[in-house]
Amino acid sequence: MEVDHGWLIDWYQLRDVGIALCGPPVASLVPVISHDEYVEAVRRHMLAWPDRVDGLVTQGSQAYAILTMCRGLRTWRTGEHVSKLEAARWACEELPEYANLIRDAVVWREQSRIRPRSDGTATRDVTRRFVMDVERLVD
Repeated sequence: MEVDHGWLIDWYQLRDVGIALCGPPVASLVPVISHDEYVEAVRRHMLAWPDRVDGLVTQGSQAYAILTMCRGLRTWRTGEHVSKLEAARWACEELPEYANLIRDAVVWREQSRIRPRSDGTATRDVTRRFVMDVERLVD
């Protein structure tokens, strides 16, 4: 399997908090990844998001992008990995101009579990602006 920087994020979390349900301990299977490598992988992941925005046709997919960028920014600035909800709360304080959008994204995320194909045409431009603005903060 070819592993890119996106996998590094998953492997870091797996090694950090993963628990083997059966078989050998996670640490024996996943290589050591430094915290700095992890944070840089998060930053690189965030830099790729602007290219994906045009494909986000539902509010659920837009919520995923917005909340992922919130969590990435929190990780980039503080070094901490937190839940998307915690990152959203933090980002509302850090990016007050986008607080309403971030709160909407939390709602869209919940609604997407009920109505997965909720049309995101009306919110795509503001989502694009948010993703690009946050991407510039880590570039």
